[in-house]
Amino acid sequence: MAAGPNEGQSGGTTGASRASSDSVPGPPRSAAFLVMALGARIRAQAEQALRAEDIGLRHFSALGHLARQPGVSYSELARRAHVTQQSMQATLQQLEQRGAVERVGGAGRGRAAHLHVTDEGRRLLAVGREVLSAVDEAMTRELGTERSAQFLDTVDAVLRNELWRTDRGARPADGVRRKEEP
Repeated sequence: MAAGPNEGQSGGTTGASRASSDSVPGPPRSAAFLVMALGARIRAQAEQALRAEDIGLRHFSALGHLARQPGVSYSELARRAHVTQQSMQATLQQLEQRGAVERVGGAGRGRAAHLHVTDEGRRLLAVGREVLSAVDEAMTRELGTERSAQFLDTVDAVLRNELWRTDRGARPADGVRRKEEP
């Protein structure tokens, strides 16, 4: 497995990889890379824990959105989850087959399906929340209460910043210069 751009900067490398990183300087630390790496690790841990219930984060996300706003449209759910409408339809069909969501009122040509979370869906939501709480607790144990709270406040502030909203205009990465196509 190849080392990431920031591997070794947190003291988590072996002696062999440390020796090679001493002779070849790596790129400067990158908050974006570190957040992506942390997100990937958290996602993998959460997905593994949710597998015991035969669901994934996409199911958990859809259930959460439906619980907060029953009857929300497929297309709005897809936008919120950053997936295609087809992917969201497949996710909701799986949840419906499991009895985690139900249609209220008939859906048909020109009529929207109104999906609502069932008791089974609320149980799965509770399981997902327990999984995320366990990750939060592990981070708090590692960082300490004060640093964990600072980290949460910082990430929350960045995500709430208007520049990072995906439903409004340009984002910081849009200003990155790209190579010209031949």
